[in-house]
Amino acid sequence: MALAVIAGSAVLDVVWHEYFGRDSVLWSPPHLLGVIGSLVLVVGFAISRGEVGRSRLNGVLLGVVLVSAAMLPVMEYDSRVPQFSELLYLPIVVVAALFAAWVVDGTMSGTRIMTLVVLGVILERAVIWGVLTWWNWPAVDVPLALLGLVVLDLPRVRAGTKRALATIALTLIQLAASVTGLSSVAAESVLPSAVVLLVVAIGWLLIAHRSGRTSVAAGVIMLVATSVGVDAAPAFAHDPGQGTDRGEISMTVERRGSQVLVTVEPVTSSAPIRLERIVARRAGEIITATHQLPGDEPGVVRGSLNLADDDALWFIYAEFSSSIGPLESWITVEPDGVRADVRPLYQPPVSPINDVEFIAASTLVYVLAAAILVVAVRAVRRSRRERCAVRSPQ
Repeated sequence: MALAVIAGSAVLDVVWHEYFGRDSVLWSPPHLLGVIGSLVLVVGFAISRGEVGRSRLNGVLLGVVLVSAAMLPVMEYDSRVPQFSELLYLPIVVVAALFAAWVVDGTMSGTRIMTLVVLGVILERAVIWGVLTWWNWPAVDVPLALLGLVVLDLPRVRAGTKRALATIALTLIQLAASVTGLSSVAAESVLPSAVVLLVVAIGWLLIAHRSGRTSVAAGVIMLVATSVGVDAAPAFAHDPGQGTDRGEISMTVERRGSQVLVTVEPVTSSAPIRLERIVARRAGEIITATHQLPGDEPGVVRGSLNLADDDALWFIYAEFSSSIGPLESWITVEPDGVRADVRPLYQPPVSPINDVEFIAASTLVYVLAAAILVVAVRAVRRSRRERCAVRSPQ
């Protein structure tokens, strides 16, 4: 089933681009369906491991793949290119990590299995970070927050209590990573959801301690965690997809501290163009150039932007008007970096976010993804019951 979903998501993605326009957002319905399908595929492997595959090493490696797959939805955040509010990051990490850990616990056995899996994921991401850094490519964060899952290996502690402690540990480690700069997600974005998660996790502990109804507490934490960012405004994606190329633009950006100097010069264009504005976009925030100055040469425009003085990667857009509609081009700028490049001038896809057909189609795909997850959860529960039955004395 998972393989069919993955293959179907690829076909759906092509149809989606043809009908609704191109997009490069990880959370777009076809992309997210593929991500969920990949996760469920790994869950299926974990459930169906035969006796040959039940070695400790194989179990740990499969657990590493499982947790890594669960973290795919936040890969844009870990890559410093978030397209939605950073308030959503921590709740998603907590829910995804606890789900993956629950699957590991239900399908694998052995002492300190979660500790070994987490260390494997950290090592895997550290190697990726090292390789990308070595080649001067944009790197990805090492998910240090996952170290909080180690508490799930505590002996003689009830499952509900361990999940609450894991939630607290995940939250505090991520907050510390953001404060110290070890995470690309800003501390001020993590703090609001961290406070909510800590309060709910402590409440979870109290509920579990007084009534023993850990399933109720688990439902509360999941509900709150996934709804923390409901009121967060959706972002303008940094790269919603490039439409038809209409020419080329020379763009130069120089960032020193919080100030960014931008130089824009048309190279070629299939229609006369006029620069409307220069903006910076990241995680839902749009900053317009404070002023624009004519260059020394005809057609050259220079702008100035004031950004937050941090390690964030920003996307600088030059937006034009023309007889064939709006056109744009973009370039990235690193902290205290300089970059010059000739970039495509293209027609941005028209966002159908208010289109009834788009909303209906998106809802249908998201419901399908949720249904697939429900099937996976039921399969894991059935596997857990079967394992318990085997262990119980006859």
